[in-house]
Amino acid sequence: MAKEGWVITEYAADHLASRAAVLARFPTSKAIYLNPDGTPKVAGDVIKNPDLADTFQLISEQGVDAFYTGSIAESIINDIKNSPVDPGEITDEDLNLYRAVFRPAFHIDFTSEHGTFGVYSSLTSFSTLFYSGVALKLVENFKVNLGEYGSPTMYKYLLNIMSLATADSVVGGDWDFMQEYPPHEQMFSADYATERGQLINLTKAVVGAPPGVDFRPDFNATDGDETQHHSILDKDGNMISVTSSLGSFWGNGQVIRGFLMNDMLGFDKNRTLSLPKDRRPRKTALPPYQNSLGGYRVVGGLGNHLIMKGGKAFLALGTPGSQYIRGNTFTTMVNILHYGMDLKTAILSSRYNSFNDGSWLLEPDLFKNNELVTELTTMGVTLTPLVGLSAIGDINAVMLDNDGEATAFADPRRNGTAFTTN
Repeated sequence: MAKEGWVITEYAADHLASRAAVLARFPTSKAIYLNPDGTPKVAGDVIKNPDLADTFQLISEQGVDAFYTGSIAESIINDIKNSPVDPGEITDEDLNLYRAVFRPAFHIDFTSEHGTFGVYSSLTSFSTLFYSGVALKLVENFKVNLGEYGSPTMYKYLLNIMSLATADSVVGGDWDFMQEYPPHEQMFSADYATERGQLINLTKAVVGAPPGVDFRPDFNATDGDETQHHSILDKDGNMISVTSSLGSFWGNGQVIRGFLMNDMLGFDKNRTLSLPKDRRPRKTALPPYQNSLGGYRVVGGLGNHLIMKGGKAFLALGTPGSQYIRGNTFTTMVNILHYGMDLKTAILSSRYNSFNDGSWLLEPDLFKNNELVTELTTMGVTLTPLVGLSAIGDINAVMLDNDGEATAFADPRRNGTAFTTN
């Protein structure tokens, strides 16, 4: 695809136009994404990136060392140092010492009338795992009372649950840099869900709720707009759920060896946590890297999940969407695990979100439901239209049914793509 090119969509063209001035600052970027006169390519144009194809080919032949120690690493170091815009500093030592290490997965069990599910996510510096764990346990706690799908009762409960999960997600941080681990086992317990659930009623919204635990790391979550997600399931039941982000659309605009650099590295001259002298033991790393040293990881809100049922692969899902990732992933899981929806129906359902700030966000079609609007207005919150493709997200997922048949679906509202193949 990189060599032969891909046809730019309306969605991609809109965001390319919004970042054209940023890309124009770098000759390598301009050559790929802009026309010779500096105007952005438009929907229907073909974008080719032969340098990226060559980079992929080199990595496929020589492995990851080609990226961290070879000619690609040399290009990264030189191009950042000699960048025409805000040149930076990165050394061969920075790249040589990087390790992608194995870490234990975060896991909770969730039970509904449709079965018991094991919900897994990555144990990284992301706050999403705390959001999902707390929110799903609250749903489990209220499962008798949630009501039918689409009822005002359902929205009242779930929007309040999302506010409490937002409050509790502040415990997210880089666990390797914390003196002690967050009390996640307590937070994912039935007792904790019962305790937090006492803050929820059907007459008043949860607004400004504090965390339910006395634990706050000195790190804040950062989210970007240029985020992608891939969910993969093979014939043997192996699942992959991967979310990556460049930060802003088209990252910082600089292309090196065909690939874009992100703009959320979390490094600057005043942030000593990223400097070699401040590397710390990777407390969360599994052998053989449990005693190796690492730098501070940027805290974010990515939300890739794997779900098992009966000890077998069941569902892989995730989405881009900046600060909306957590809520969109959670409500999709509720649709499937609690309400038993098929994958397409679950993903196409109307979006809604809340952030513990006194505003409940609803996708515009929900405002056509006069009964719902009237009921939610009595809760003492502002109802706000949930608009924009970041807010809608792009849930893409693959699910395996009881007969072993795989179904893949991606939200068409953001040009998501899904397919199955033999």
